[in-house]
Amino acid sequence: MKKNIVIDDFGRTPQVSKTILKVINDIPNINEVAVMLDFVNSSFHNKLKLIKIKKSLHLNLTDNIHIEDVGKNLSFIQLVFLSKNKRVFVYKEINSQIKKFQKLYKLTQISINGHEHVHTIPWIYKYLYNNKDVKSIRYVNEKFLFVFKKIKFFELTRNCIAYSIVKIFNILNKKRSNKKFFGLLYTNHMCKKVYNKIIKNYSNSNLEILFHPGKANKNEINYFSNKKYYKYFVSNNRLNELKELYEIKKNFNNYR
Repeated sequence: MKKNIVIDDFGRTPQVSKTILKVINDIPNINEVAVMLDFVNSSFHNKLKLIKIKKSLHLNLTDNIHIEDVGKNLSFIQLVFLSKNKRVFVYKEINSQIKKFQKLYKLTQISINGHEHVHTIPWIYKYLYNNKDVKSIRYVNEKFLFVFKKIKFFELTRNCIAYSIVKIFNILNKKRSNKKFFGLLYTNHMCKKVYNKIIKNYSNSNLEILFHPGKANKNEINYFSNKKYYKYFVSNNRLNELKELYEIKKNFNNYR
Protein backbone atom coordinates (compact mmCIF):
# COMPACT_ATOMS: atom_id res chain seq x y z
CA MET A 1 0.00 0.00 0.00
CA LYS A 2 1.20 3.49 -0.83
CA LYS A 3 1.83 5.77 2.11
CA ASN A 4 -0.38 8.74 1.37
CA ILE A 5 -1.40 10.41 4.66
CA VAL A 6 0.30 13.50 6.05
CA ILE A 7 -0.18 14.75 9.60
CA ASP A 8 0.14 18.45 10.49
CA ASP A 9 0.89 20.33 13.73
CA PHE A 10 3.39 18.11 15.55
CA GLY A 11 5.04 20.23 18.24
CA ARG A 12 2.12 22.60 18.92
CA THR A 13 1.53 21.31 22.48
CA PRO A 14 2.73 18.29 24.47
CA GLN A 15 -0.61 16.47 24.13
CA VAL A 16 -0.87 17.18 20.39
CA SER A 17 2.66 15.82 20.00
CA LYS A 18 2.04 12.72 22.14
CA THR A 19 -1.05 11.86 20.10
CA ILE A 20 0.75 12.30 16.79
CA LEU A 21 3.70 10.17 17.94
CA LYS A 22 1.27 7.34 18.74
CA VAL A 23 -0.59 7.77 15.46
CA ILE A 24 2.50 7.61 13.25
CA ASN A 25 3.60 4.46 15.08
CA ASP A 26 0.16 2.84 14.76
CA ILE A 27 -1.06 3.81 11.29
CA PRO A 28 0.91 2.12 8.47
CA ASN A 29 0.09 4.48 5.61
CA ILE A 30 1.34 7.77 7.09
CA ASN A 31 4.03 9.24 4.88
CA GLU A 32 4.89 12.58 6.47
CA VAL A 33 4.58 14.63 9.64
CA ALA A 34 4.72 18.44 9.55
CA VAL A 35 6.57 19.98 12.50
CA MET A 36 5.96 23.29 14.27
CA LEU A 37 8.80 24.86 16.27
CA ASP A 38 9.27 26.69 19.57
CA PHE A 39 6.31 25.32 21.55
CA VAL A 40 7.39 22.02 23.16
CA ASN A 41 10.71 20.93 24.64
CA SER A 42 13.30 18.95 22.70
CA SER A 43 12.26 15.59 24.18
CA PHE A 44 9.29 15.42 21.83
CA HIS A 45 11.43 16.22 18.80
CA ASN A 46 13.99 13.64 19.92
CA LYS A 47 11.28 10.97 19.97
CA LEU A 48 10.17 11.94 16.48
CA LYS A 49 13.76 11.75 15.24
CA LEU A 50 13.83 8.05 16.13
CA ILE A 51 10.91 7.30 13.81
CA LYS A 52 11.70 6.68 10.15
CA ILE A 53 9.23 9.02 8.54
CA LYS A 54 9.51 12.13 6.41
CA LYS A 55 9.58 15.32 8.49
CA SER A 56 8.69 18.70 7.01
CA LEU A 57 8.70 22.20 8.46
CA HIS A 58 5.22 23.50 9.22
CA LEU A 59 5.99 27.19 8.77
CA ASN A 60 4.16 29.28 11.35
CA LEU A 61 3.68 33.01 10.78
CA THR A 62 0.32 33.56 12.48
CA ASP A 63 -0.19 31.48 15.63
CA ASN A 64 1.23 32.87 18.89
CA ILE A 65 4.29 34.30 17.20
CA HIS A 66 5.86 37.75 17.27
CA ILE A 67 7.57 38.99 14.13
CA GLU A 68 9.91 41.90 14.75
CA ASP A 69 8.49 45.26 13.61
CA VAL A 70 5.42 43.56 12.17
CA GLY A 71 3.41 42.38 15.15
CA LYS A 72 1.96 39.40 16.96
CA ASN A 73 -0.76 37.06 15.72
CA LEU A 74 -0.96 38.35 12.17
CA SER A 75 -3.81 36.82 10.22
CA PHE A 76 -3.54 35.13 6.83
CA ILE A 77 -5.24 38.10 5.19
CA GLN A 78 -2.91 40.59 6.89
CA LEU A 79 0.05 38.64 5.51
CA VAL A 80 -1.44 38.69 2.01
CA PHE A 81 -1.53 42.48 2.02
CA LEU A 82 1.56 43.12 4.11
CA SER A 83 3.51 46.12 2.82
CA LYS A 84 6.76 45.40 1.01
CA ASN A 85 8.86 47.32 3.53
CA LYS A 86 7.67 44.98 6.32
CA ARG A 87 8.11 41.74 4.39
CA VAL A 88 11.82 41.75 5.15
CA PHE A 89 10.98 40.93 8.77
CA VAL A 90 8.83 37.99 7.68
CA TYR A 91 11.69 36.74 5.51
CA LYS A 92 13.91 36.94 8.57
CA GLU A 93 11.45 34.82 10.57
CA ILE A 94 11.16 32.29 7.74
CA ASN A 95 14.95 31.97 7.59
CA SER A 96 15.10 31.53 11.36
CA GLN A 97 12.56 28.68 11.32
CA ILE A 98 14.28 26.97 8.40
CA LYS A 99 17.68 27.10 10.14
CA LYS A 100 16.23 25.85 13.44
CA PHE A 101 14.50 22.97 11.67
CA GLN A 102 17.64 22.03 9.75
CA LYS A 103 19.70 22.00 12.93
CA LEU A 104 17.09 20.17 15.01
CA TYR A 105 16.52 17.37 12.48
CA LYS A 106 20.02 17.41 10.98
CA LEU A 107 18.84 18.14 7.44
CA THR A 108 20.53 20.14 4.70
CA GLN A 109 17.55 20.57 2.37
CA ILE A 110 14.02 20.49 3.70
CA SER A 111 10.39 20.09 2.68
CA ILE A 112 8.10 22.89 3.78
CA ASN A 113 4.41 23.71 4.15
CA GLY A 114 2.49 26.28 6.16
CA HIS A 115 0.26 26.50 9.20
CA GLU A 116 -3.04 27.86 7.83
CA HIS A 117 -1.45 27.40 4.39
CA VAL A 118 0.48 30.68 4.73
CA HIS A 119 3.11 29.25 2.37
CA THR A 120 0.63 29.59 -0.52
CA ILE A 121 0.62 33.42 -0.27
CA PRO A 122 2.41 34.33 -3.53
CA TRP A 123 5.18 36.56 -2.15
CA ILE A 124 5.93 33.99 0.58
CA TYR A 125 5.75 31.06 -1.86
CA LYS A 126 8.12 32.83 -4.26
CA TYR A 127 10.62 33.42 -1.46
CA LEU A 128 10.49 29.75 -0.45
CA TYR A 129 10.73 28.62 -4.08
CA ASN A 130 13.96 30.56 -4.52
CA ASN A 131 15.48 29.35 -1.24
CA LYS A 132 18.30 26.86 -1.91
CA ASP A 133 17.60 25.06 1.36
CA VAL A 134 14.02 24.20 0.33
CA LYS A 135 13.76 21.12 -1.88
CA SER A 136 9.97 20.78 -1.96
CA ILE A 137 6.94 22.93 -1.11
CA ARG A 138 3.44 21.61 -0.50
CA TYR A 139 1.43 22.55 -3.58
CA VAL A 140 -2.24 22.79 -2.64
CA ASN A 141 -3.65 21.66 -5.99
CA GLU A 142 -6.74 20.01 -4.56
CA LYS A 143 -9.44 18.86 -6.98
CA PHE A 144 -13.04 19.55 -6.01
CA LEU A 145 -14.41 16.33 -4.58
CA PHE A 146 -17.91 16.26 -3.11
CA VAL A 147 -18.71 13.86 -0.29
CA PHE A 148 -22.02 14.16 1.54
CA LYS A 149 -21.03 14.87 5.13
CA LYS A 150 -22.54 16.89 7.93
CA ILE A 151 -20.47 20.05 8.34
CA LYS A 152 -21.55 23.26 10.03
CA PHE A 153 -22.44 25.92 7.48
CA PHE A 154 -19.83 28.37 8.82
CA GLU A 155 -17.05 25.76 8.64
CA LEU A 156 -18.05 24.65 5.16
CA THR A 157 -18.17 28.27 3.94
CA ARG A 158 -14.77 29.03 5.49
CA ASN A 159 -13.19 25.97 3.86
CA CYS A 160 -14.71 26.79 0.46
CA ILE A 161 -13.42 30.38 0.66
CA ALA A 162 -9.94 29.15 1.61
CA TYR A 163 -10.06 26.62 -1.23
CA SER A 164 -10.99 29.36 -3.72
CA ILE A 165 -8.28 31.74 -2.50
CA VAL A 166 -5.57 29.10 -2.81
CA LYS A 167 -6.79 28.18 -6.30
CA ILE A 168 -6.36 31.82 -7.32
CA PHE A 169 -2.89 31.94 -5.74
CA ASN A 170 -1.87 28.85 -7.71
CA ILE A 171 -2.05 30.92 -10.89
CA LEU A 172 1.04 32.75 -9.59
CA ASN A 173 2.77 29.91 -7.74
CA LYS A 174 5.11 27.58 -9.63
CA LYS A 175 4.55 23.94 -8.82
CA ARG A 176 7.37 22.34 -6.83
CA SER A 177 5.80 19.04 -5.81
CA ASN A 178 4.62 16.01 -7.79
CA LYS A 179 1.91 15.15 -5.28
CA LYS A 180 -1.83 15.61 -5.59
CA PHE A 181 -3.00 17.27 -2.37
CA PHE A 182 -6.32 16.78 -0.55
CA GLY A 183 -7.32 18.23 2.79
CA LEU A 184 -8.35 21.86 2.43
CA LEU A 185 -12.03 21.42 1.61
CA TYR A 186 -12.45 18.95 4.46
CA THR A 187 -10.12 20.57 6.98
CA ASN A 188 -11.15 19.33 10.46
CA HIS A 189 -13.60 16.93 8.81
CA MET A 190 -11.38 14.40 7.11
CA CYS A 191 -12.74 10.89 7.53
CA LYS A 192 -12.74 7.37 6.16
CA LYS A 193 -15.56 8.24 3.74
CA VAL A 194 -13.61 11.13 2.17
CA TYR A 195 -10.37 9.14 2.21
CA ASN A 196 -12.00 6.21 0.39
CA LYS A 197 -13.42 8.45 -2.32
CA ILE A 198 -10.02 10.06 -2.90
CA ILE A 199 -8.37 6.64 -3.17
CA LYS A 200 -11.09 5.43 -5.53
CA ASN A 201 -10.84 8.43 -7.86
CA TYR A 202 -7.07 8.95 -7.78
CA SER A 203 -5.66 5.50 -7.08
CA ASN A 204 -2.79 5.95 -9.54
CA SER A 205 -1.74 9.38 -8.26
CA ASN A 206 0.98 10.32 -5.84
CA LEU A 207 -1.36 11.46 -3.09
CA GLU A 208 -0.97 13.68 -0.05
CA ILE A 209 -4.09 13.38 2.15
CA LEU A 210 -4.08 15.71 5.14
CA PHE A 211 -5.34 14.85 8.63
CA HIS A 212 -5.24 16.80 11.91
CA PRO A 213 -5.56 14.17 14.65
CA GLY A 214 -3.70 16.04 17.41
CA LYS A 215 -6.10 17.49 19.99
CA ALA A 216 -4.78 19.72 22.76
CA ASN A 217 -5.85 19.35 26.40
CA LYS A 218 -8.00 22.11 27.82
CA ASN A 219 -5.39 22.61 30.54
CA GLU A 220 -2.86 23.56 27.84
CA ILE A 221 -4.46 26.97 27.45
CA ASN A 222 -1.17 28.64 28.44
CA TYR A 223 0.28 27.49 25.12
CA PHE A 224 -2.09 29.89 23.35
CA SER A 225 -2.30 33.66 23.47
CA ASN A 226 -5.20 33.74 21.03
CA LYS A 227 -8.59 32.15 21.83
CA LYS A 228 -9.16 31.36 18.16
CA TYR A 229 -6.22 28.98 18.05
CA TYR A 230 -7.02 27.50 21.45
CA LYS A 231 -10.54 26.64 20.29
CA TYR A 232 -9.13 25.25 17.04
CA PHE A 233 -6.76 22.88 18.82
CA VAL A 234 -9.17 21.67 21.53
CA SER A 235 -11.97 21.08 19.03
CA ASN A 236 -13.55 17.63 19.07
CA ASN A 237 -13.19 17.66 15.28
CA ARG A 238 -9.57 16.68 15.89
CA LEU A 239 -10.61 13.79 18.09
CA ASN A 240 -12.99 12.69 15.34
CA GLU A 241 -10.19 12.76 12.77
CA LEU A 242 -8.10 10.63 15.12
CA LYS A 243 -10.89 8.05 15.35
CA GLU A 244 -11.31 8.08 11.57
CA LEU A 245 -7.61 7.30 11.06
CA TYR A 246 -8.02 4.18 13.17
CA GLU A 247 -11.09 3.25 11.13
CA ILE A 248 -8.94 3.53 8.01
CA LYS A 249 -6.35 1.30 9.67
CA LYS A 250 -8.97 -1.46 10.18
CA ASN A 251 -9.38 -1.62 6.41
CA PHE A 252 -5.69 -1.40 5.65
CA ASN A 253 -5.61 -4.60 3.61
CA ASN A 254 -8.45 -3.38 1.38
CA TYR A 255 -6.30 -0.49 0.13
CA ARG A 256 -3.46 -2.69 -1.10
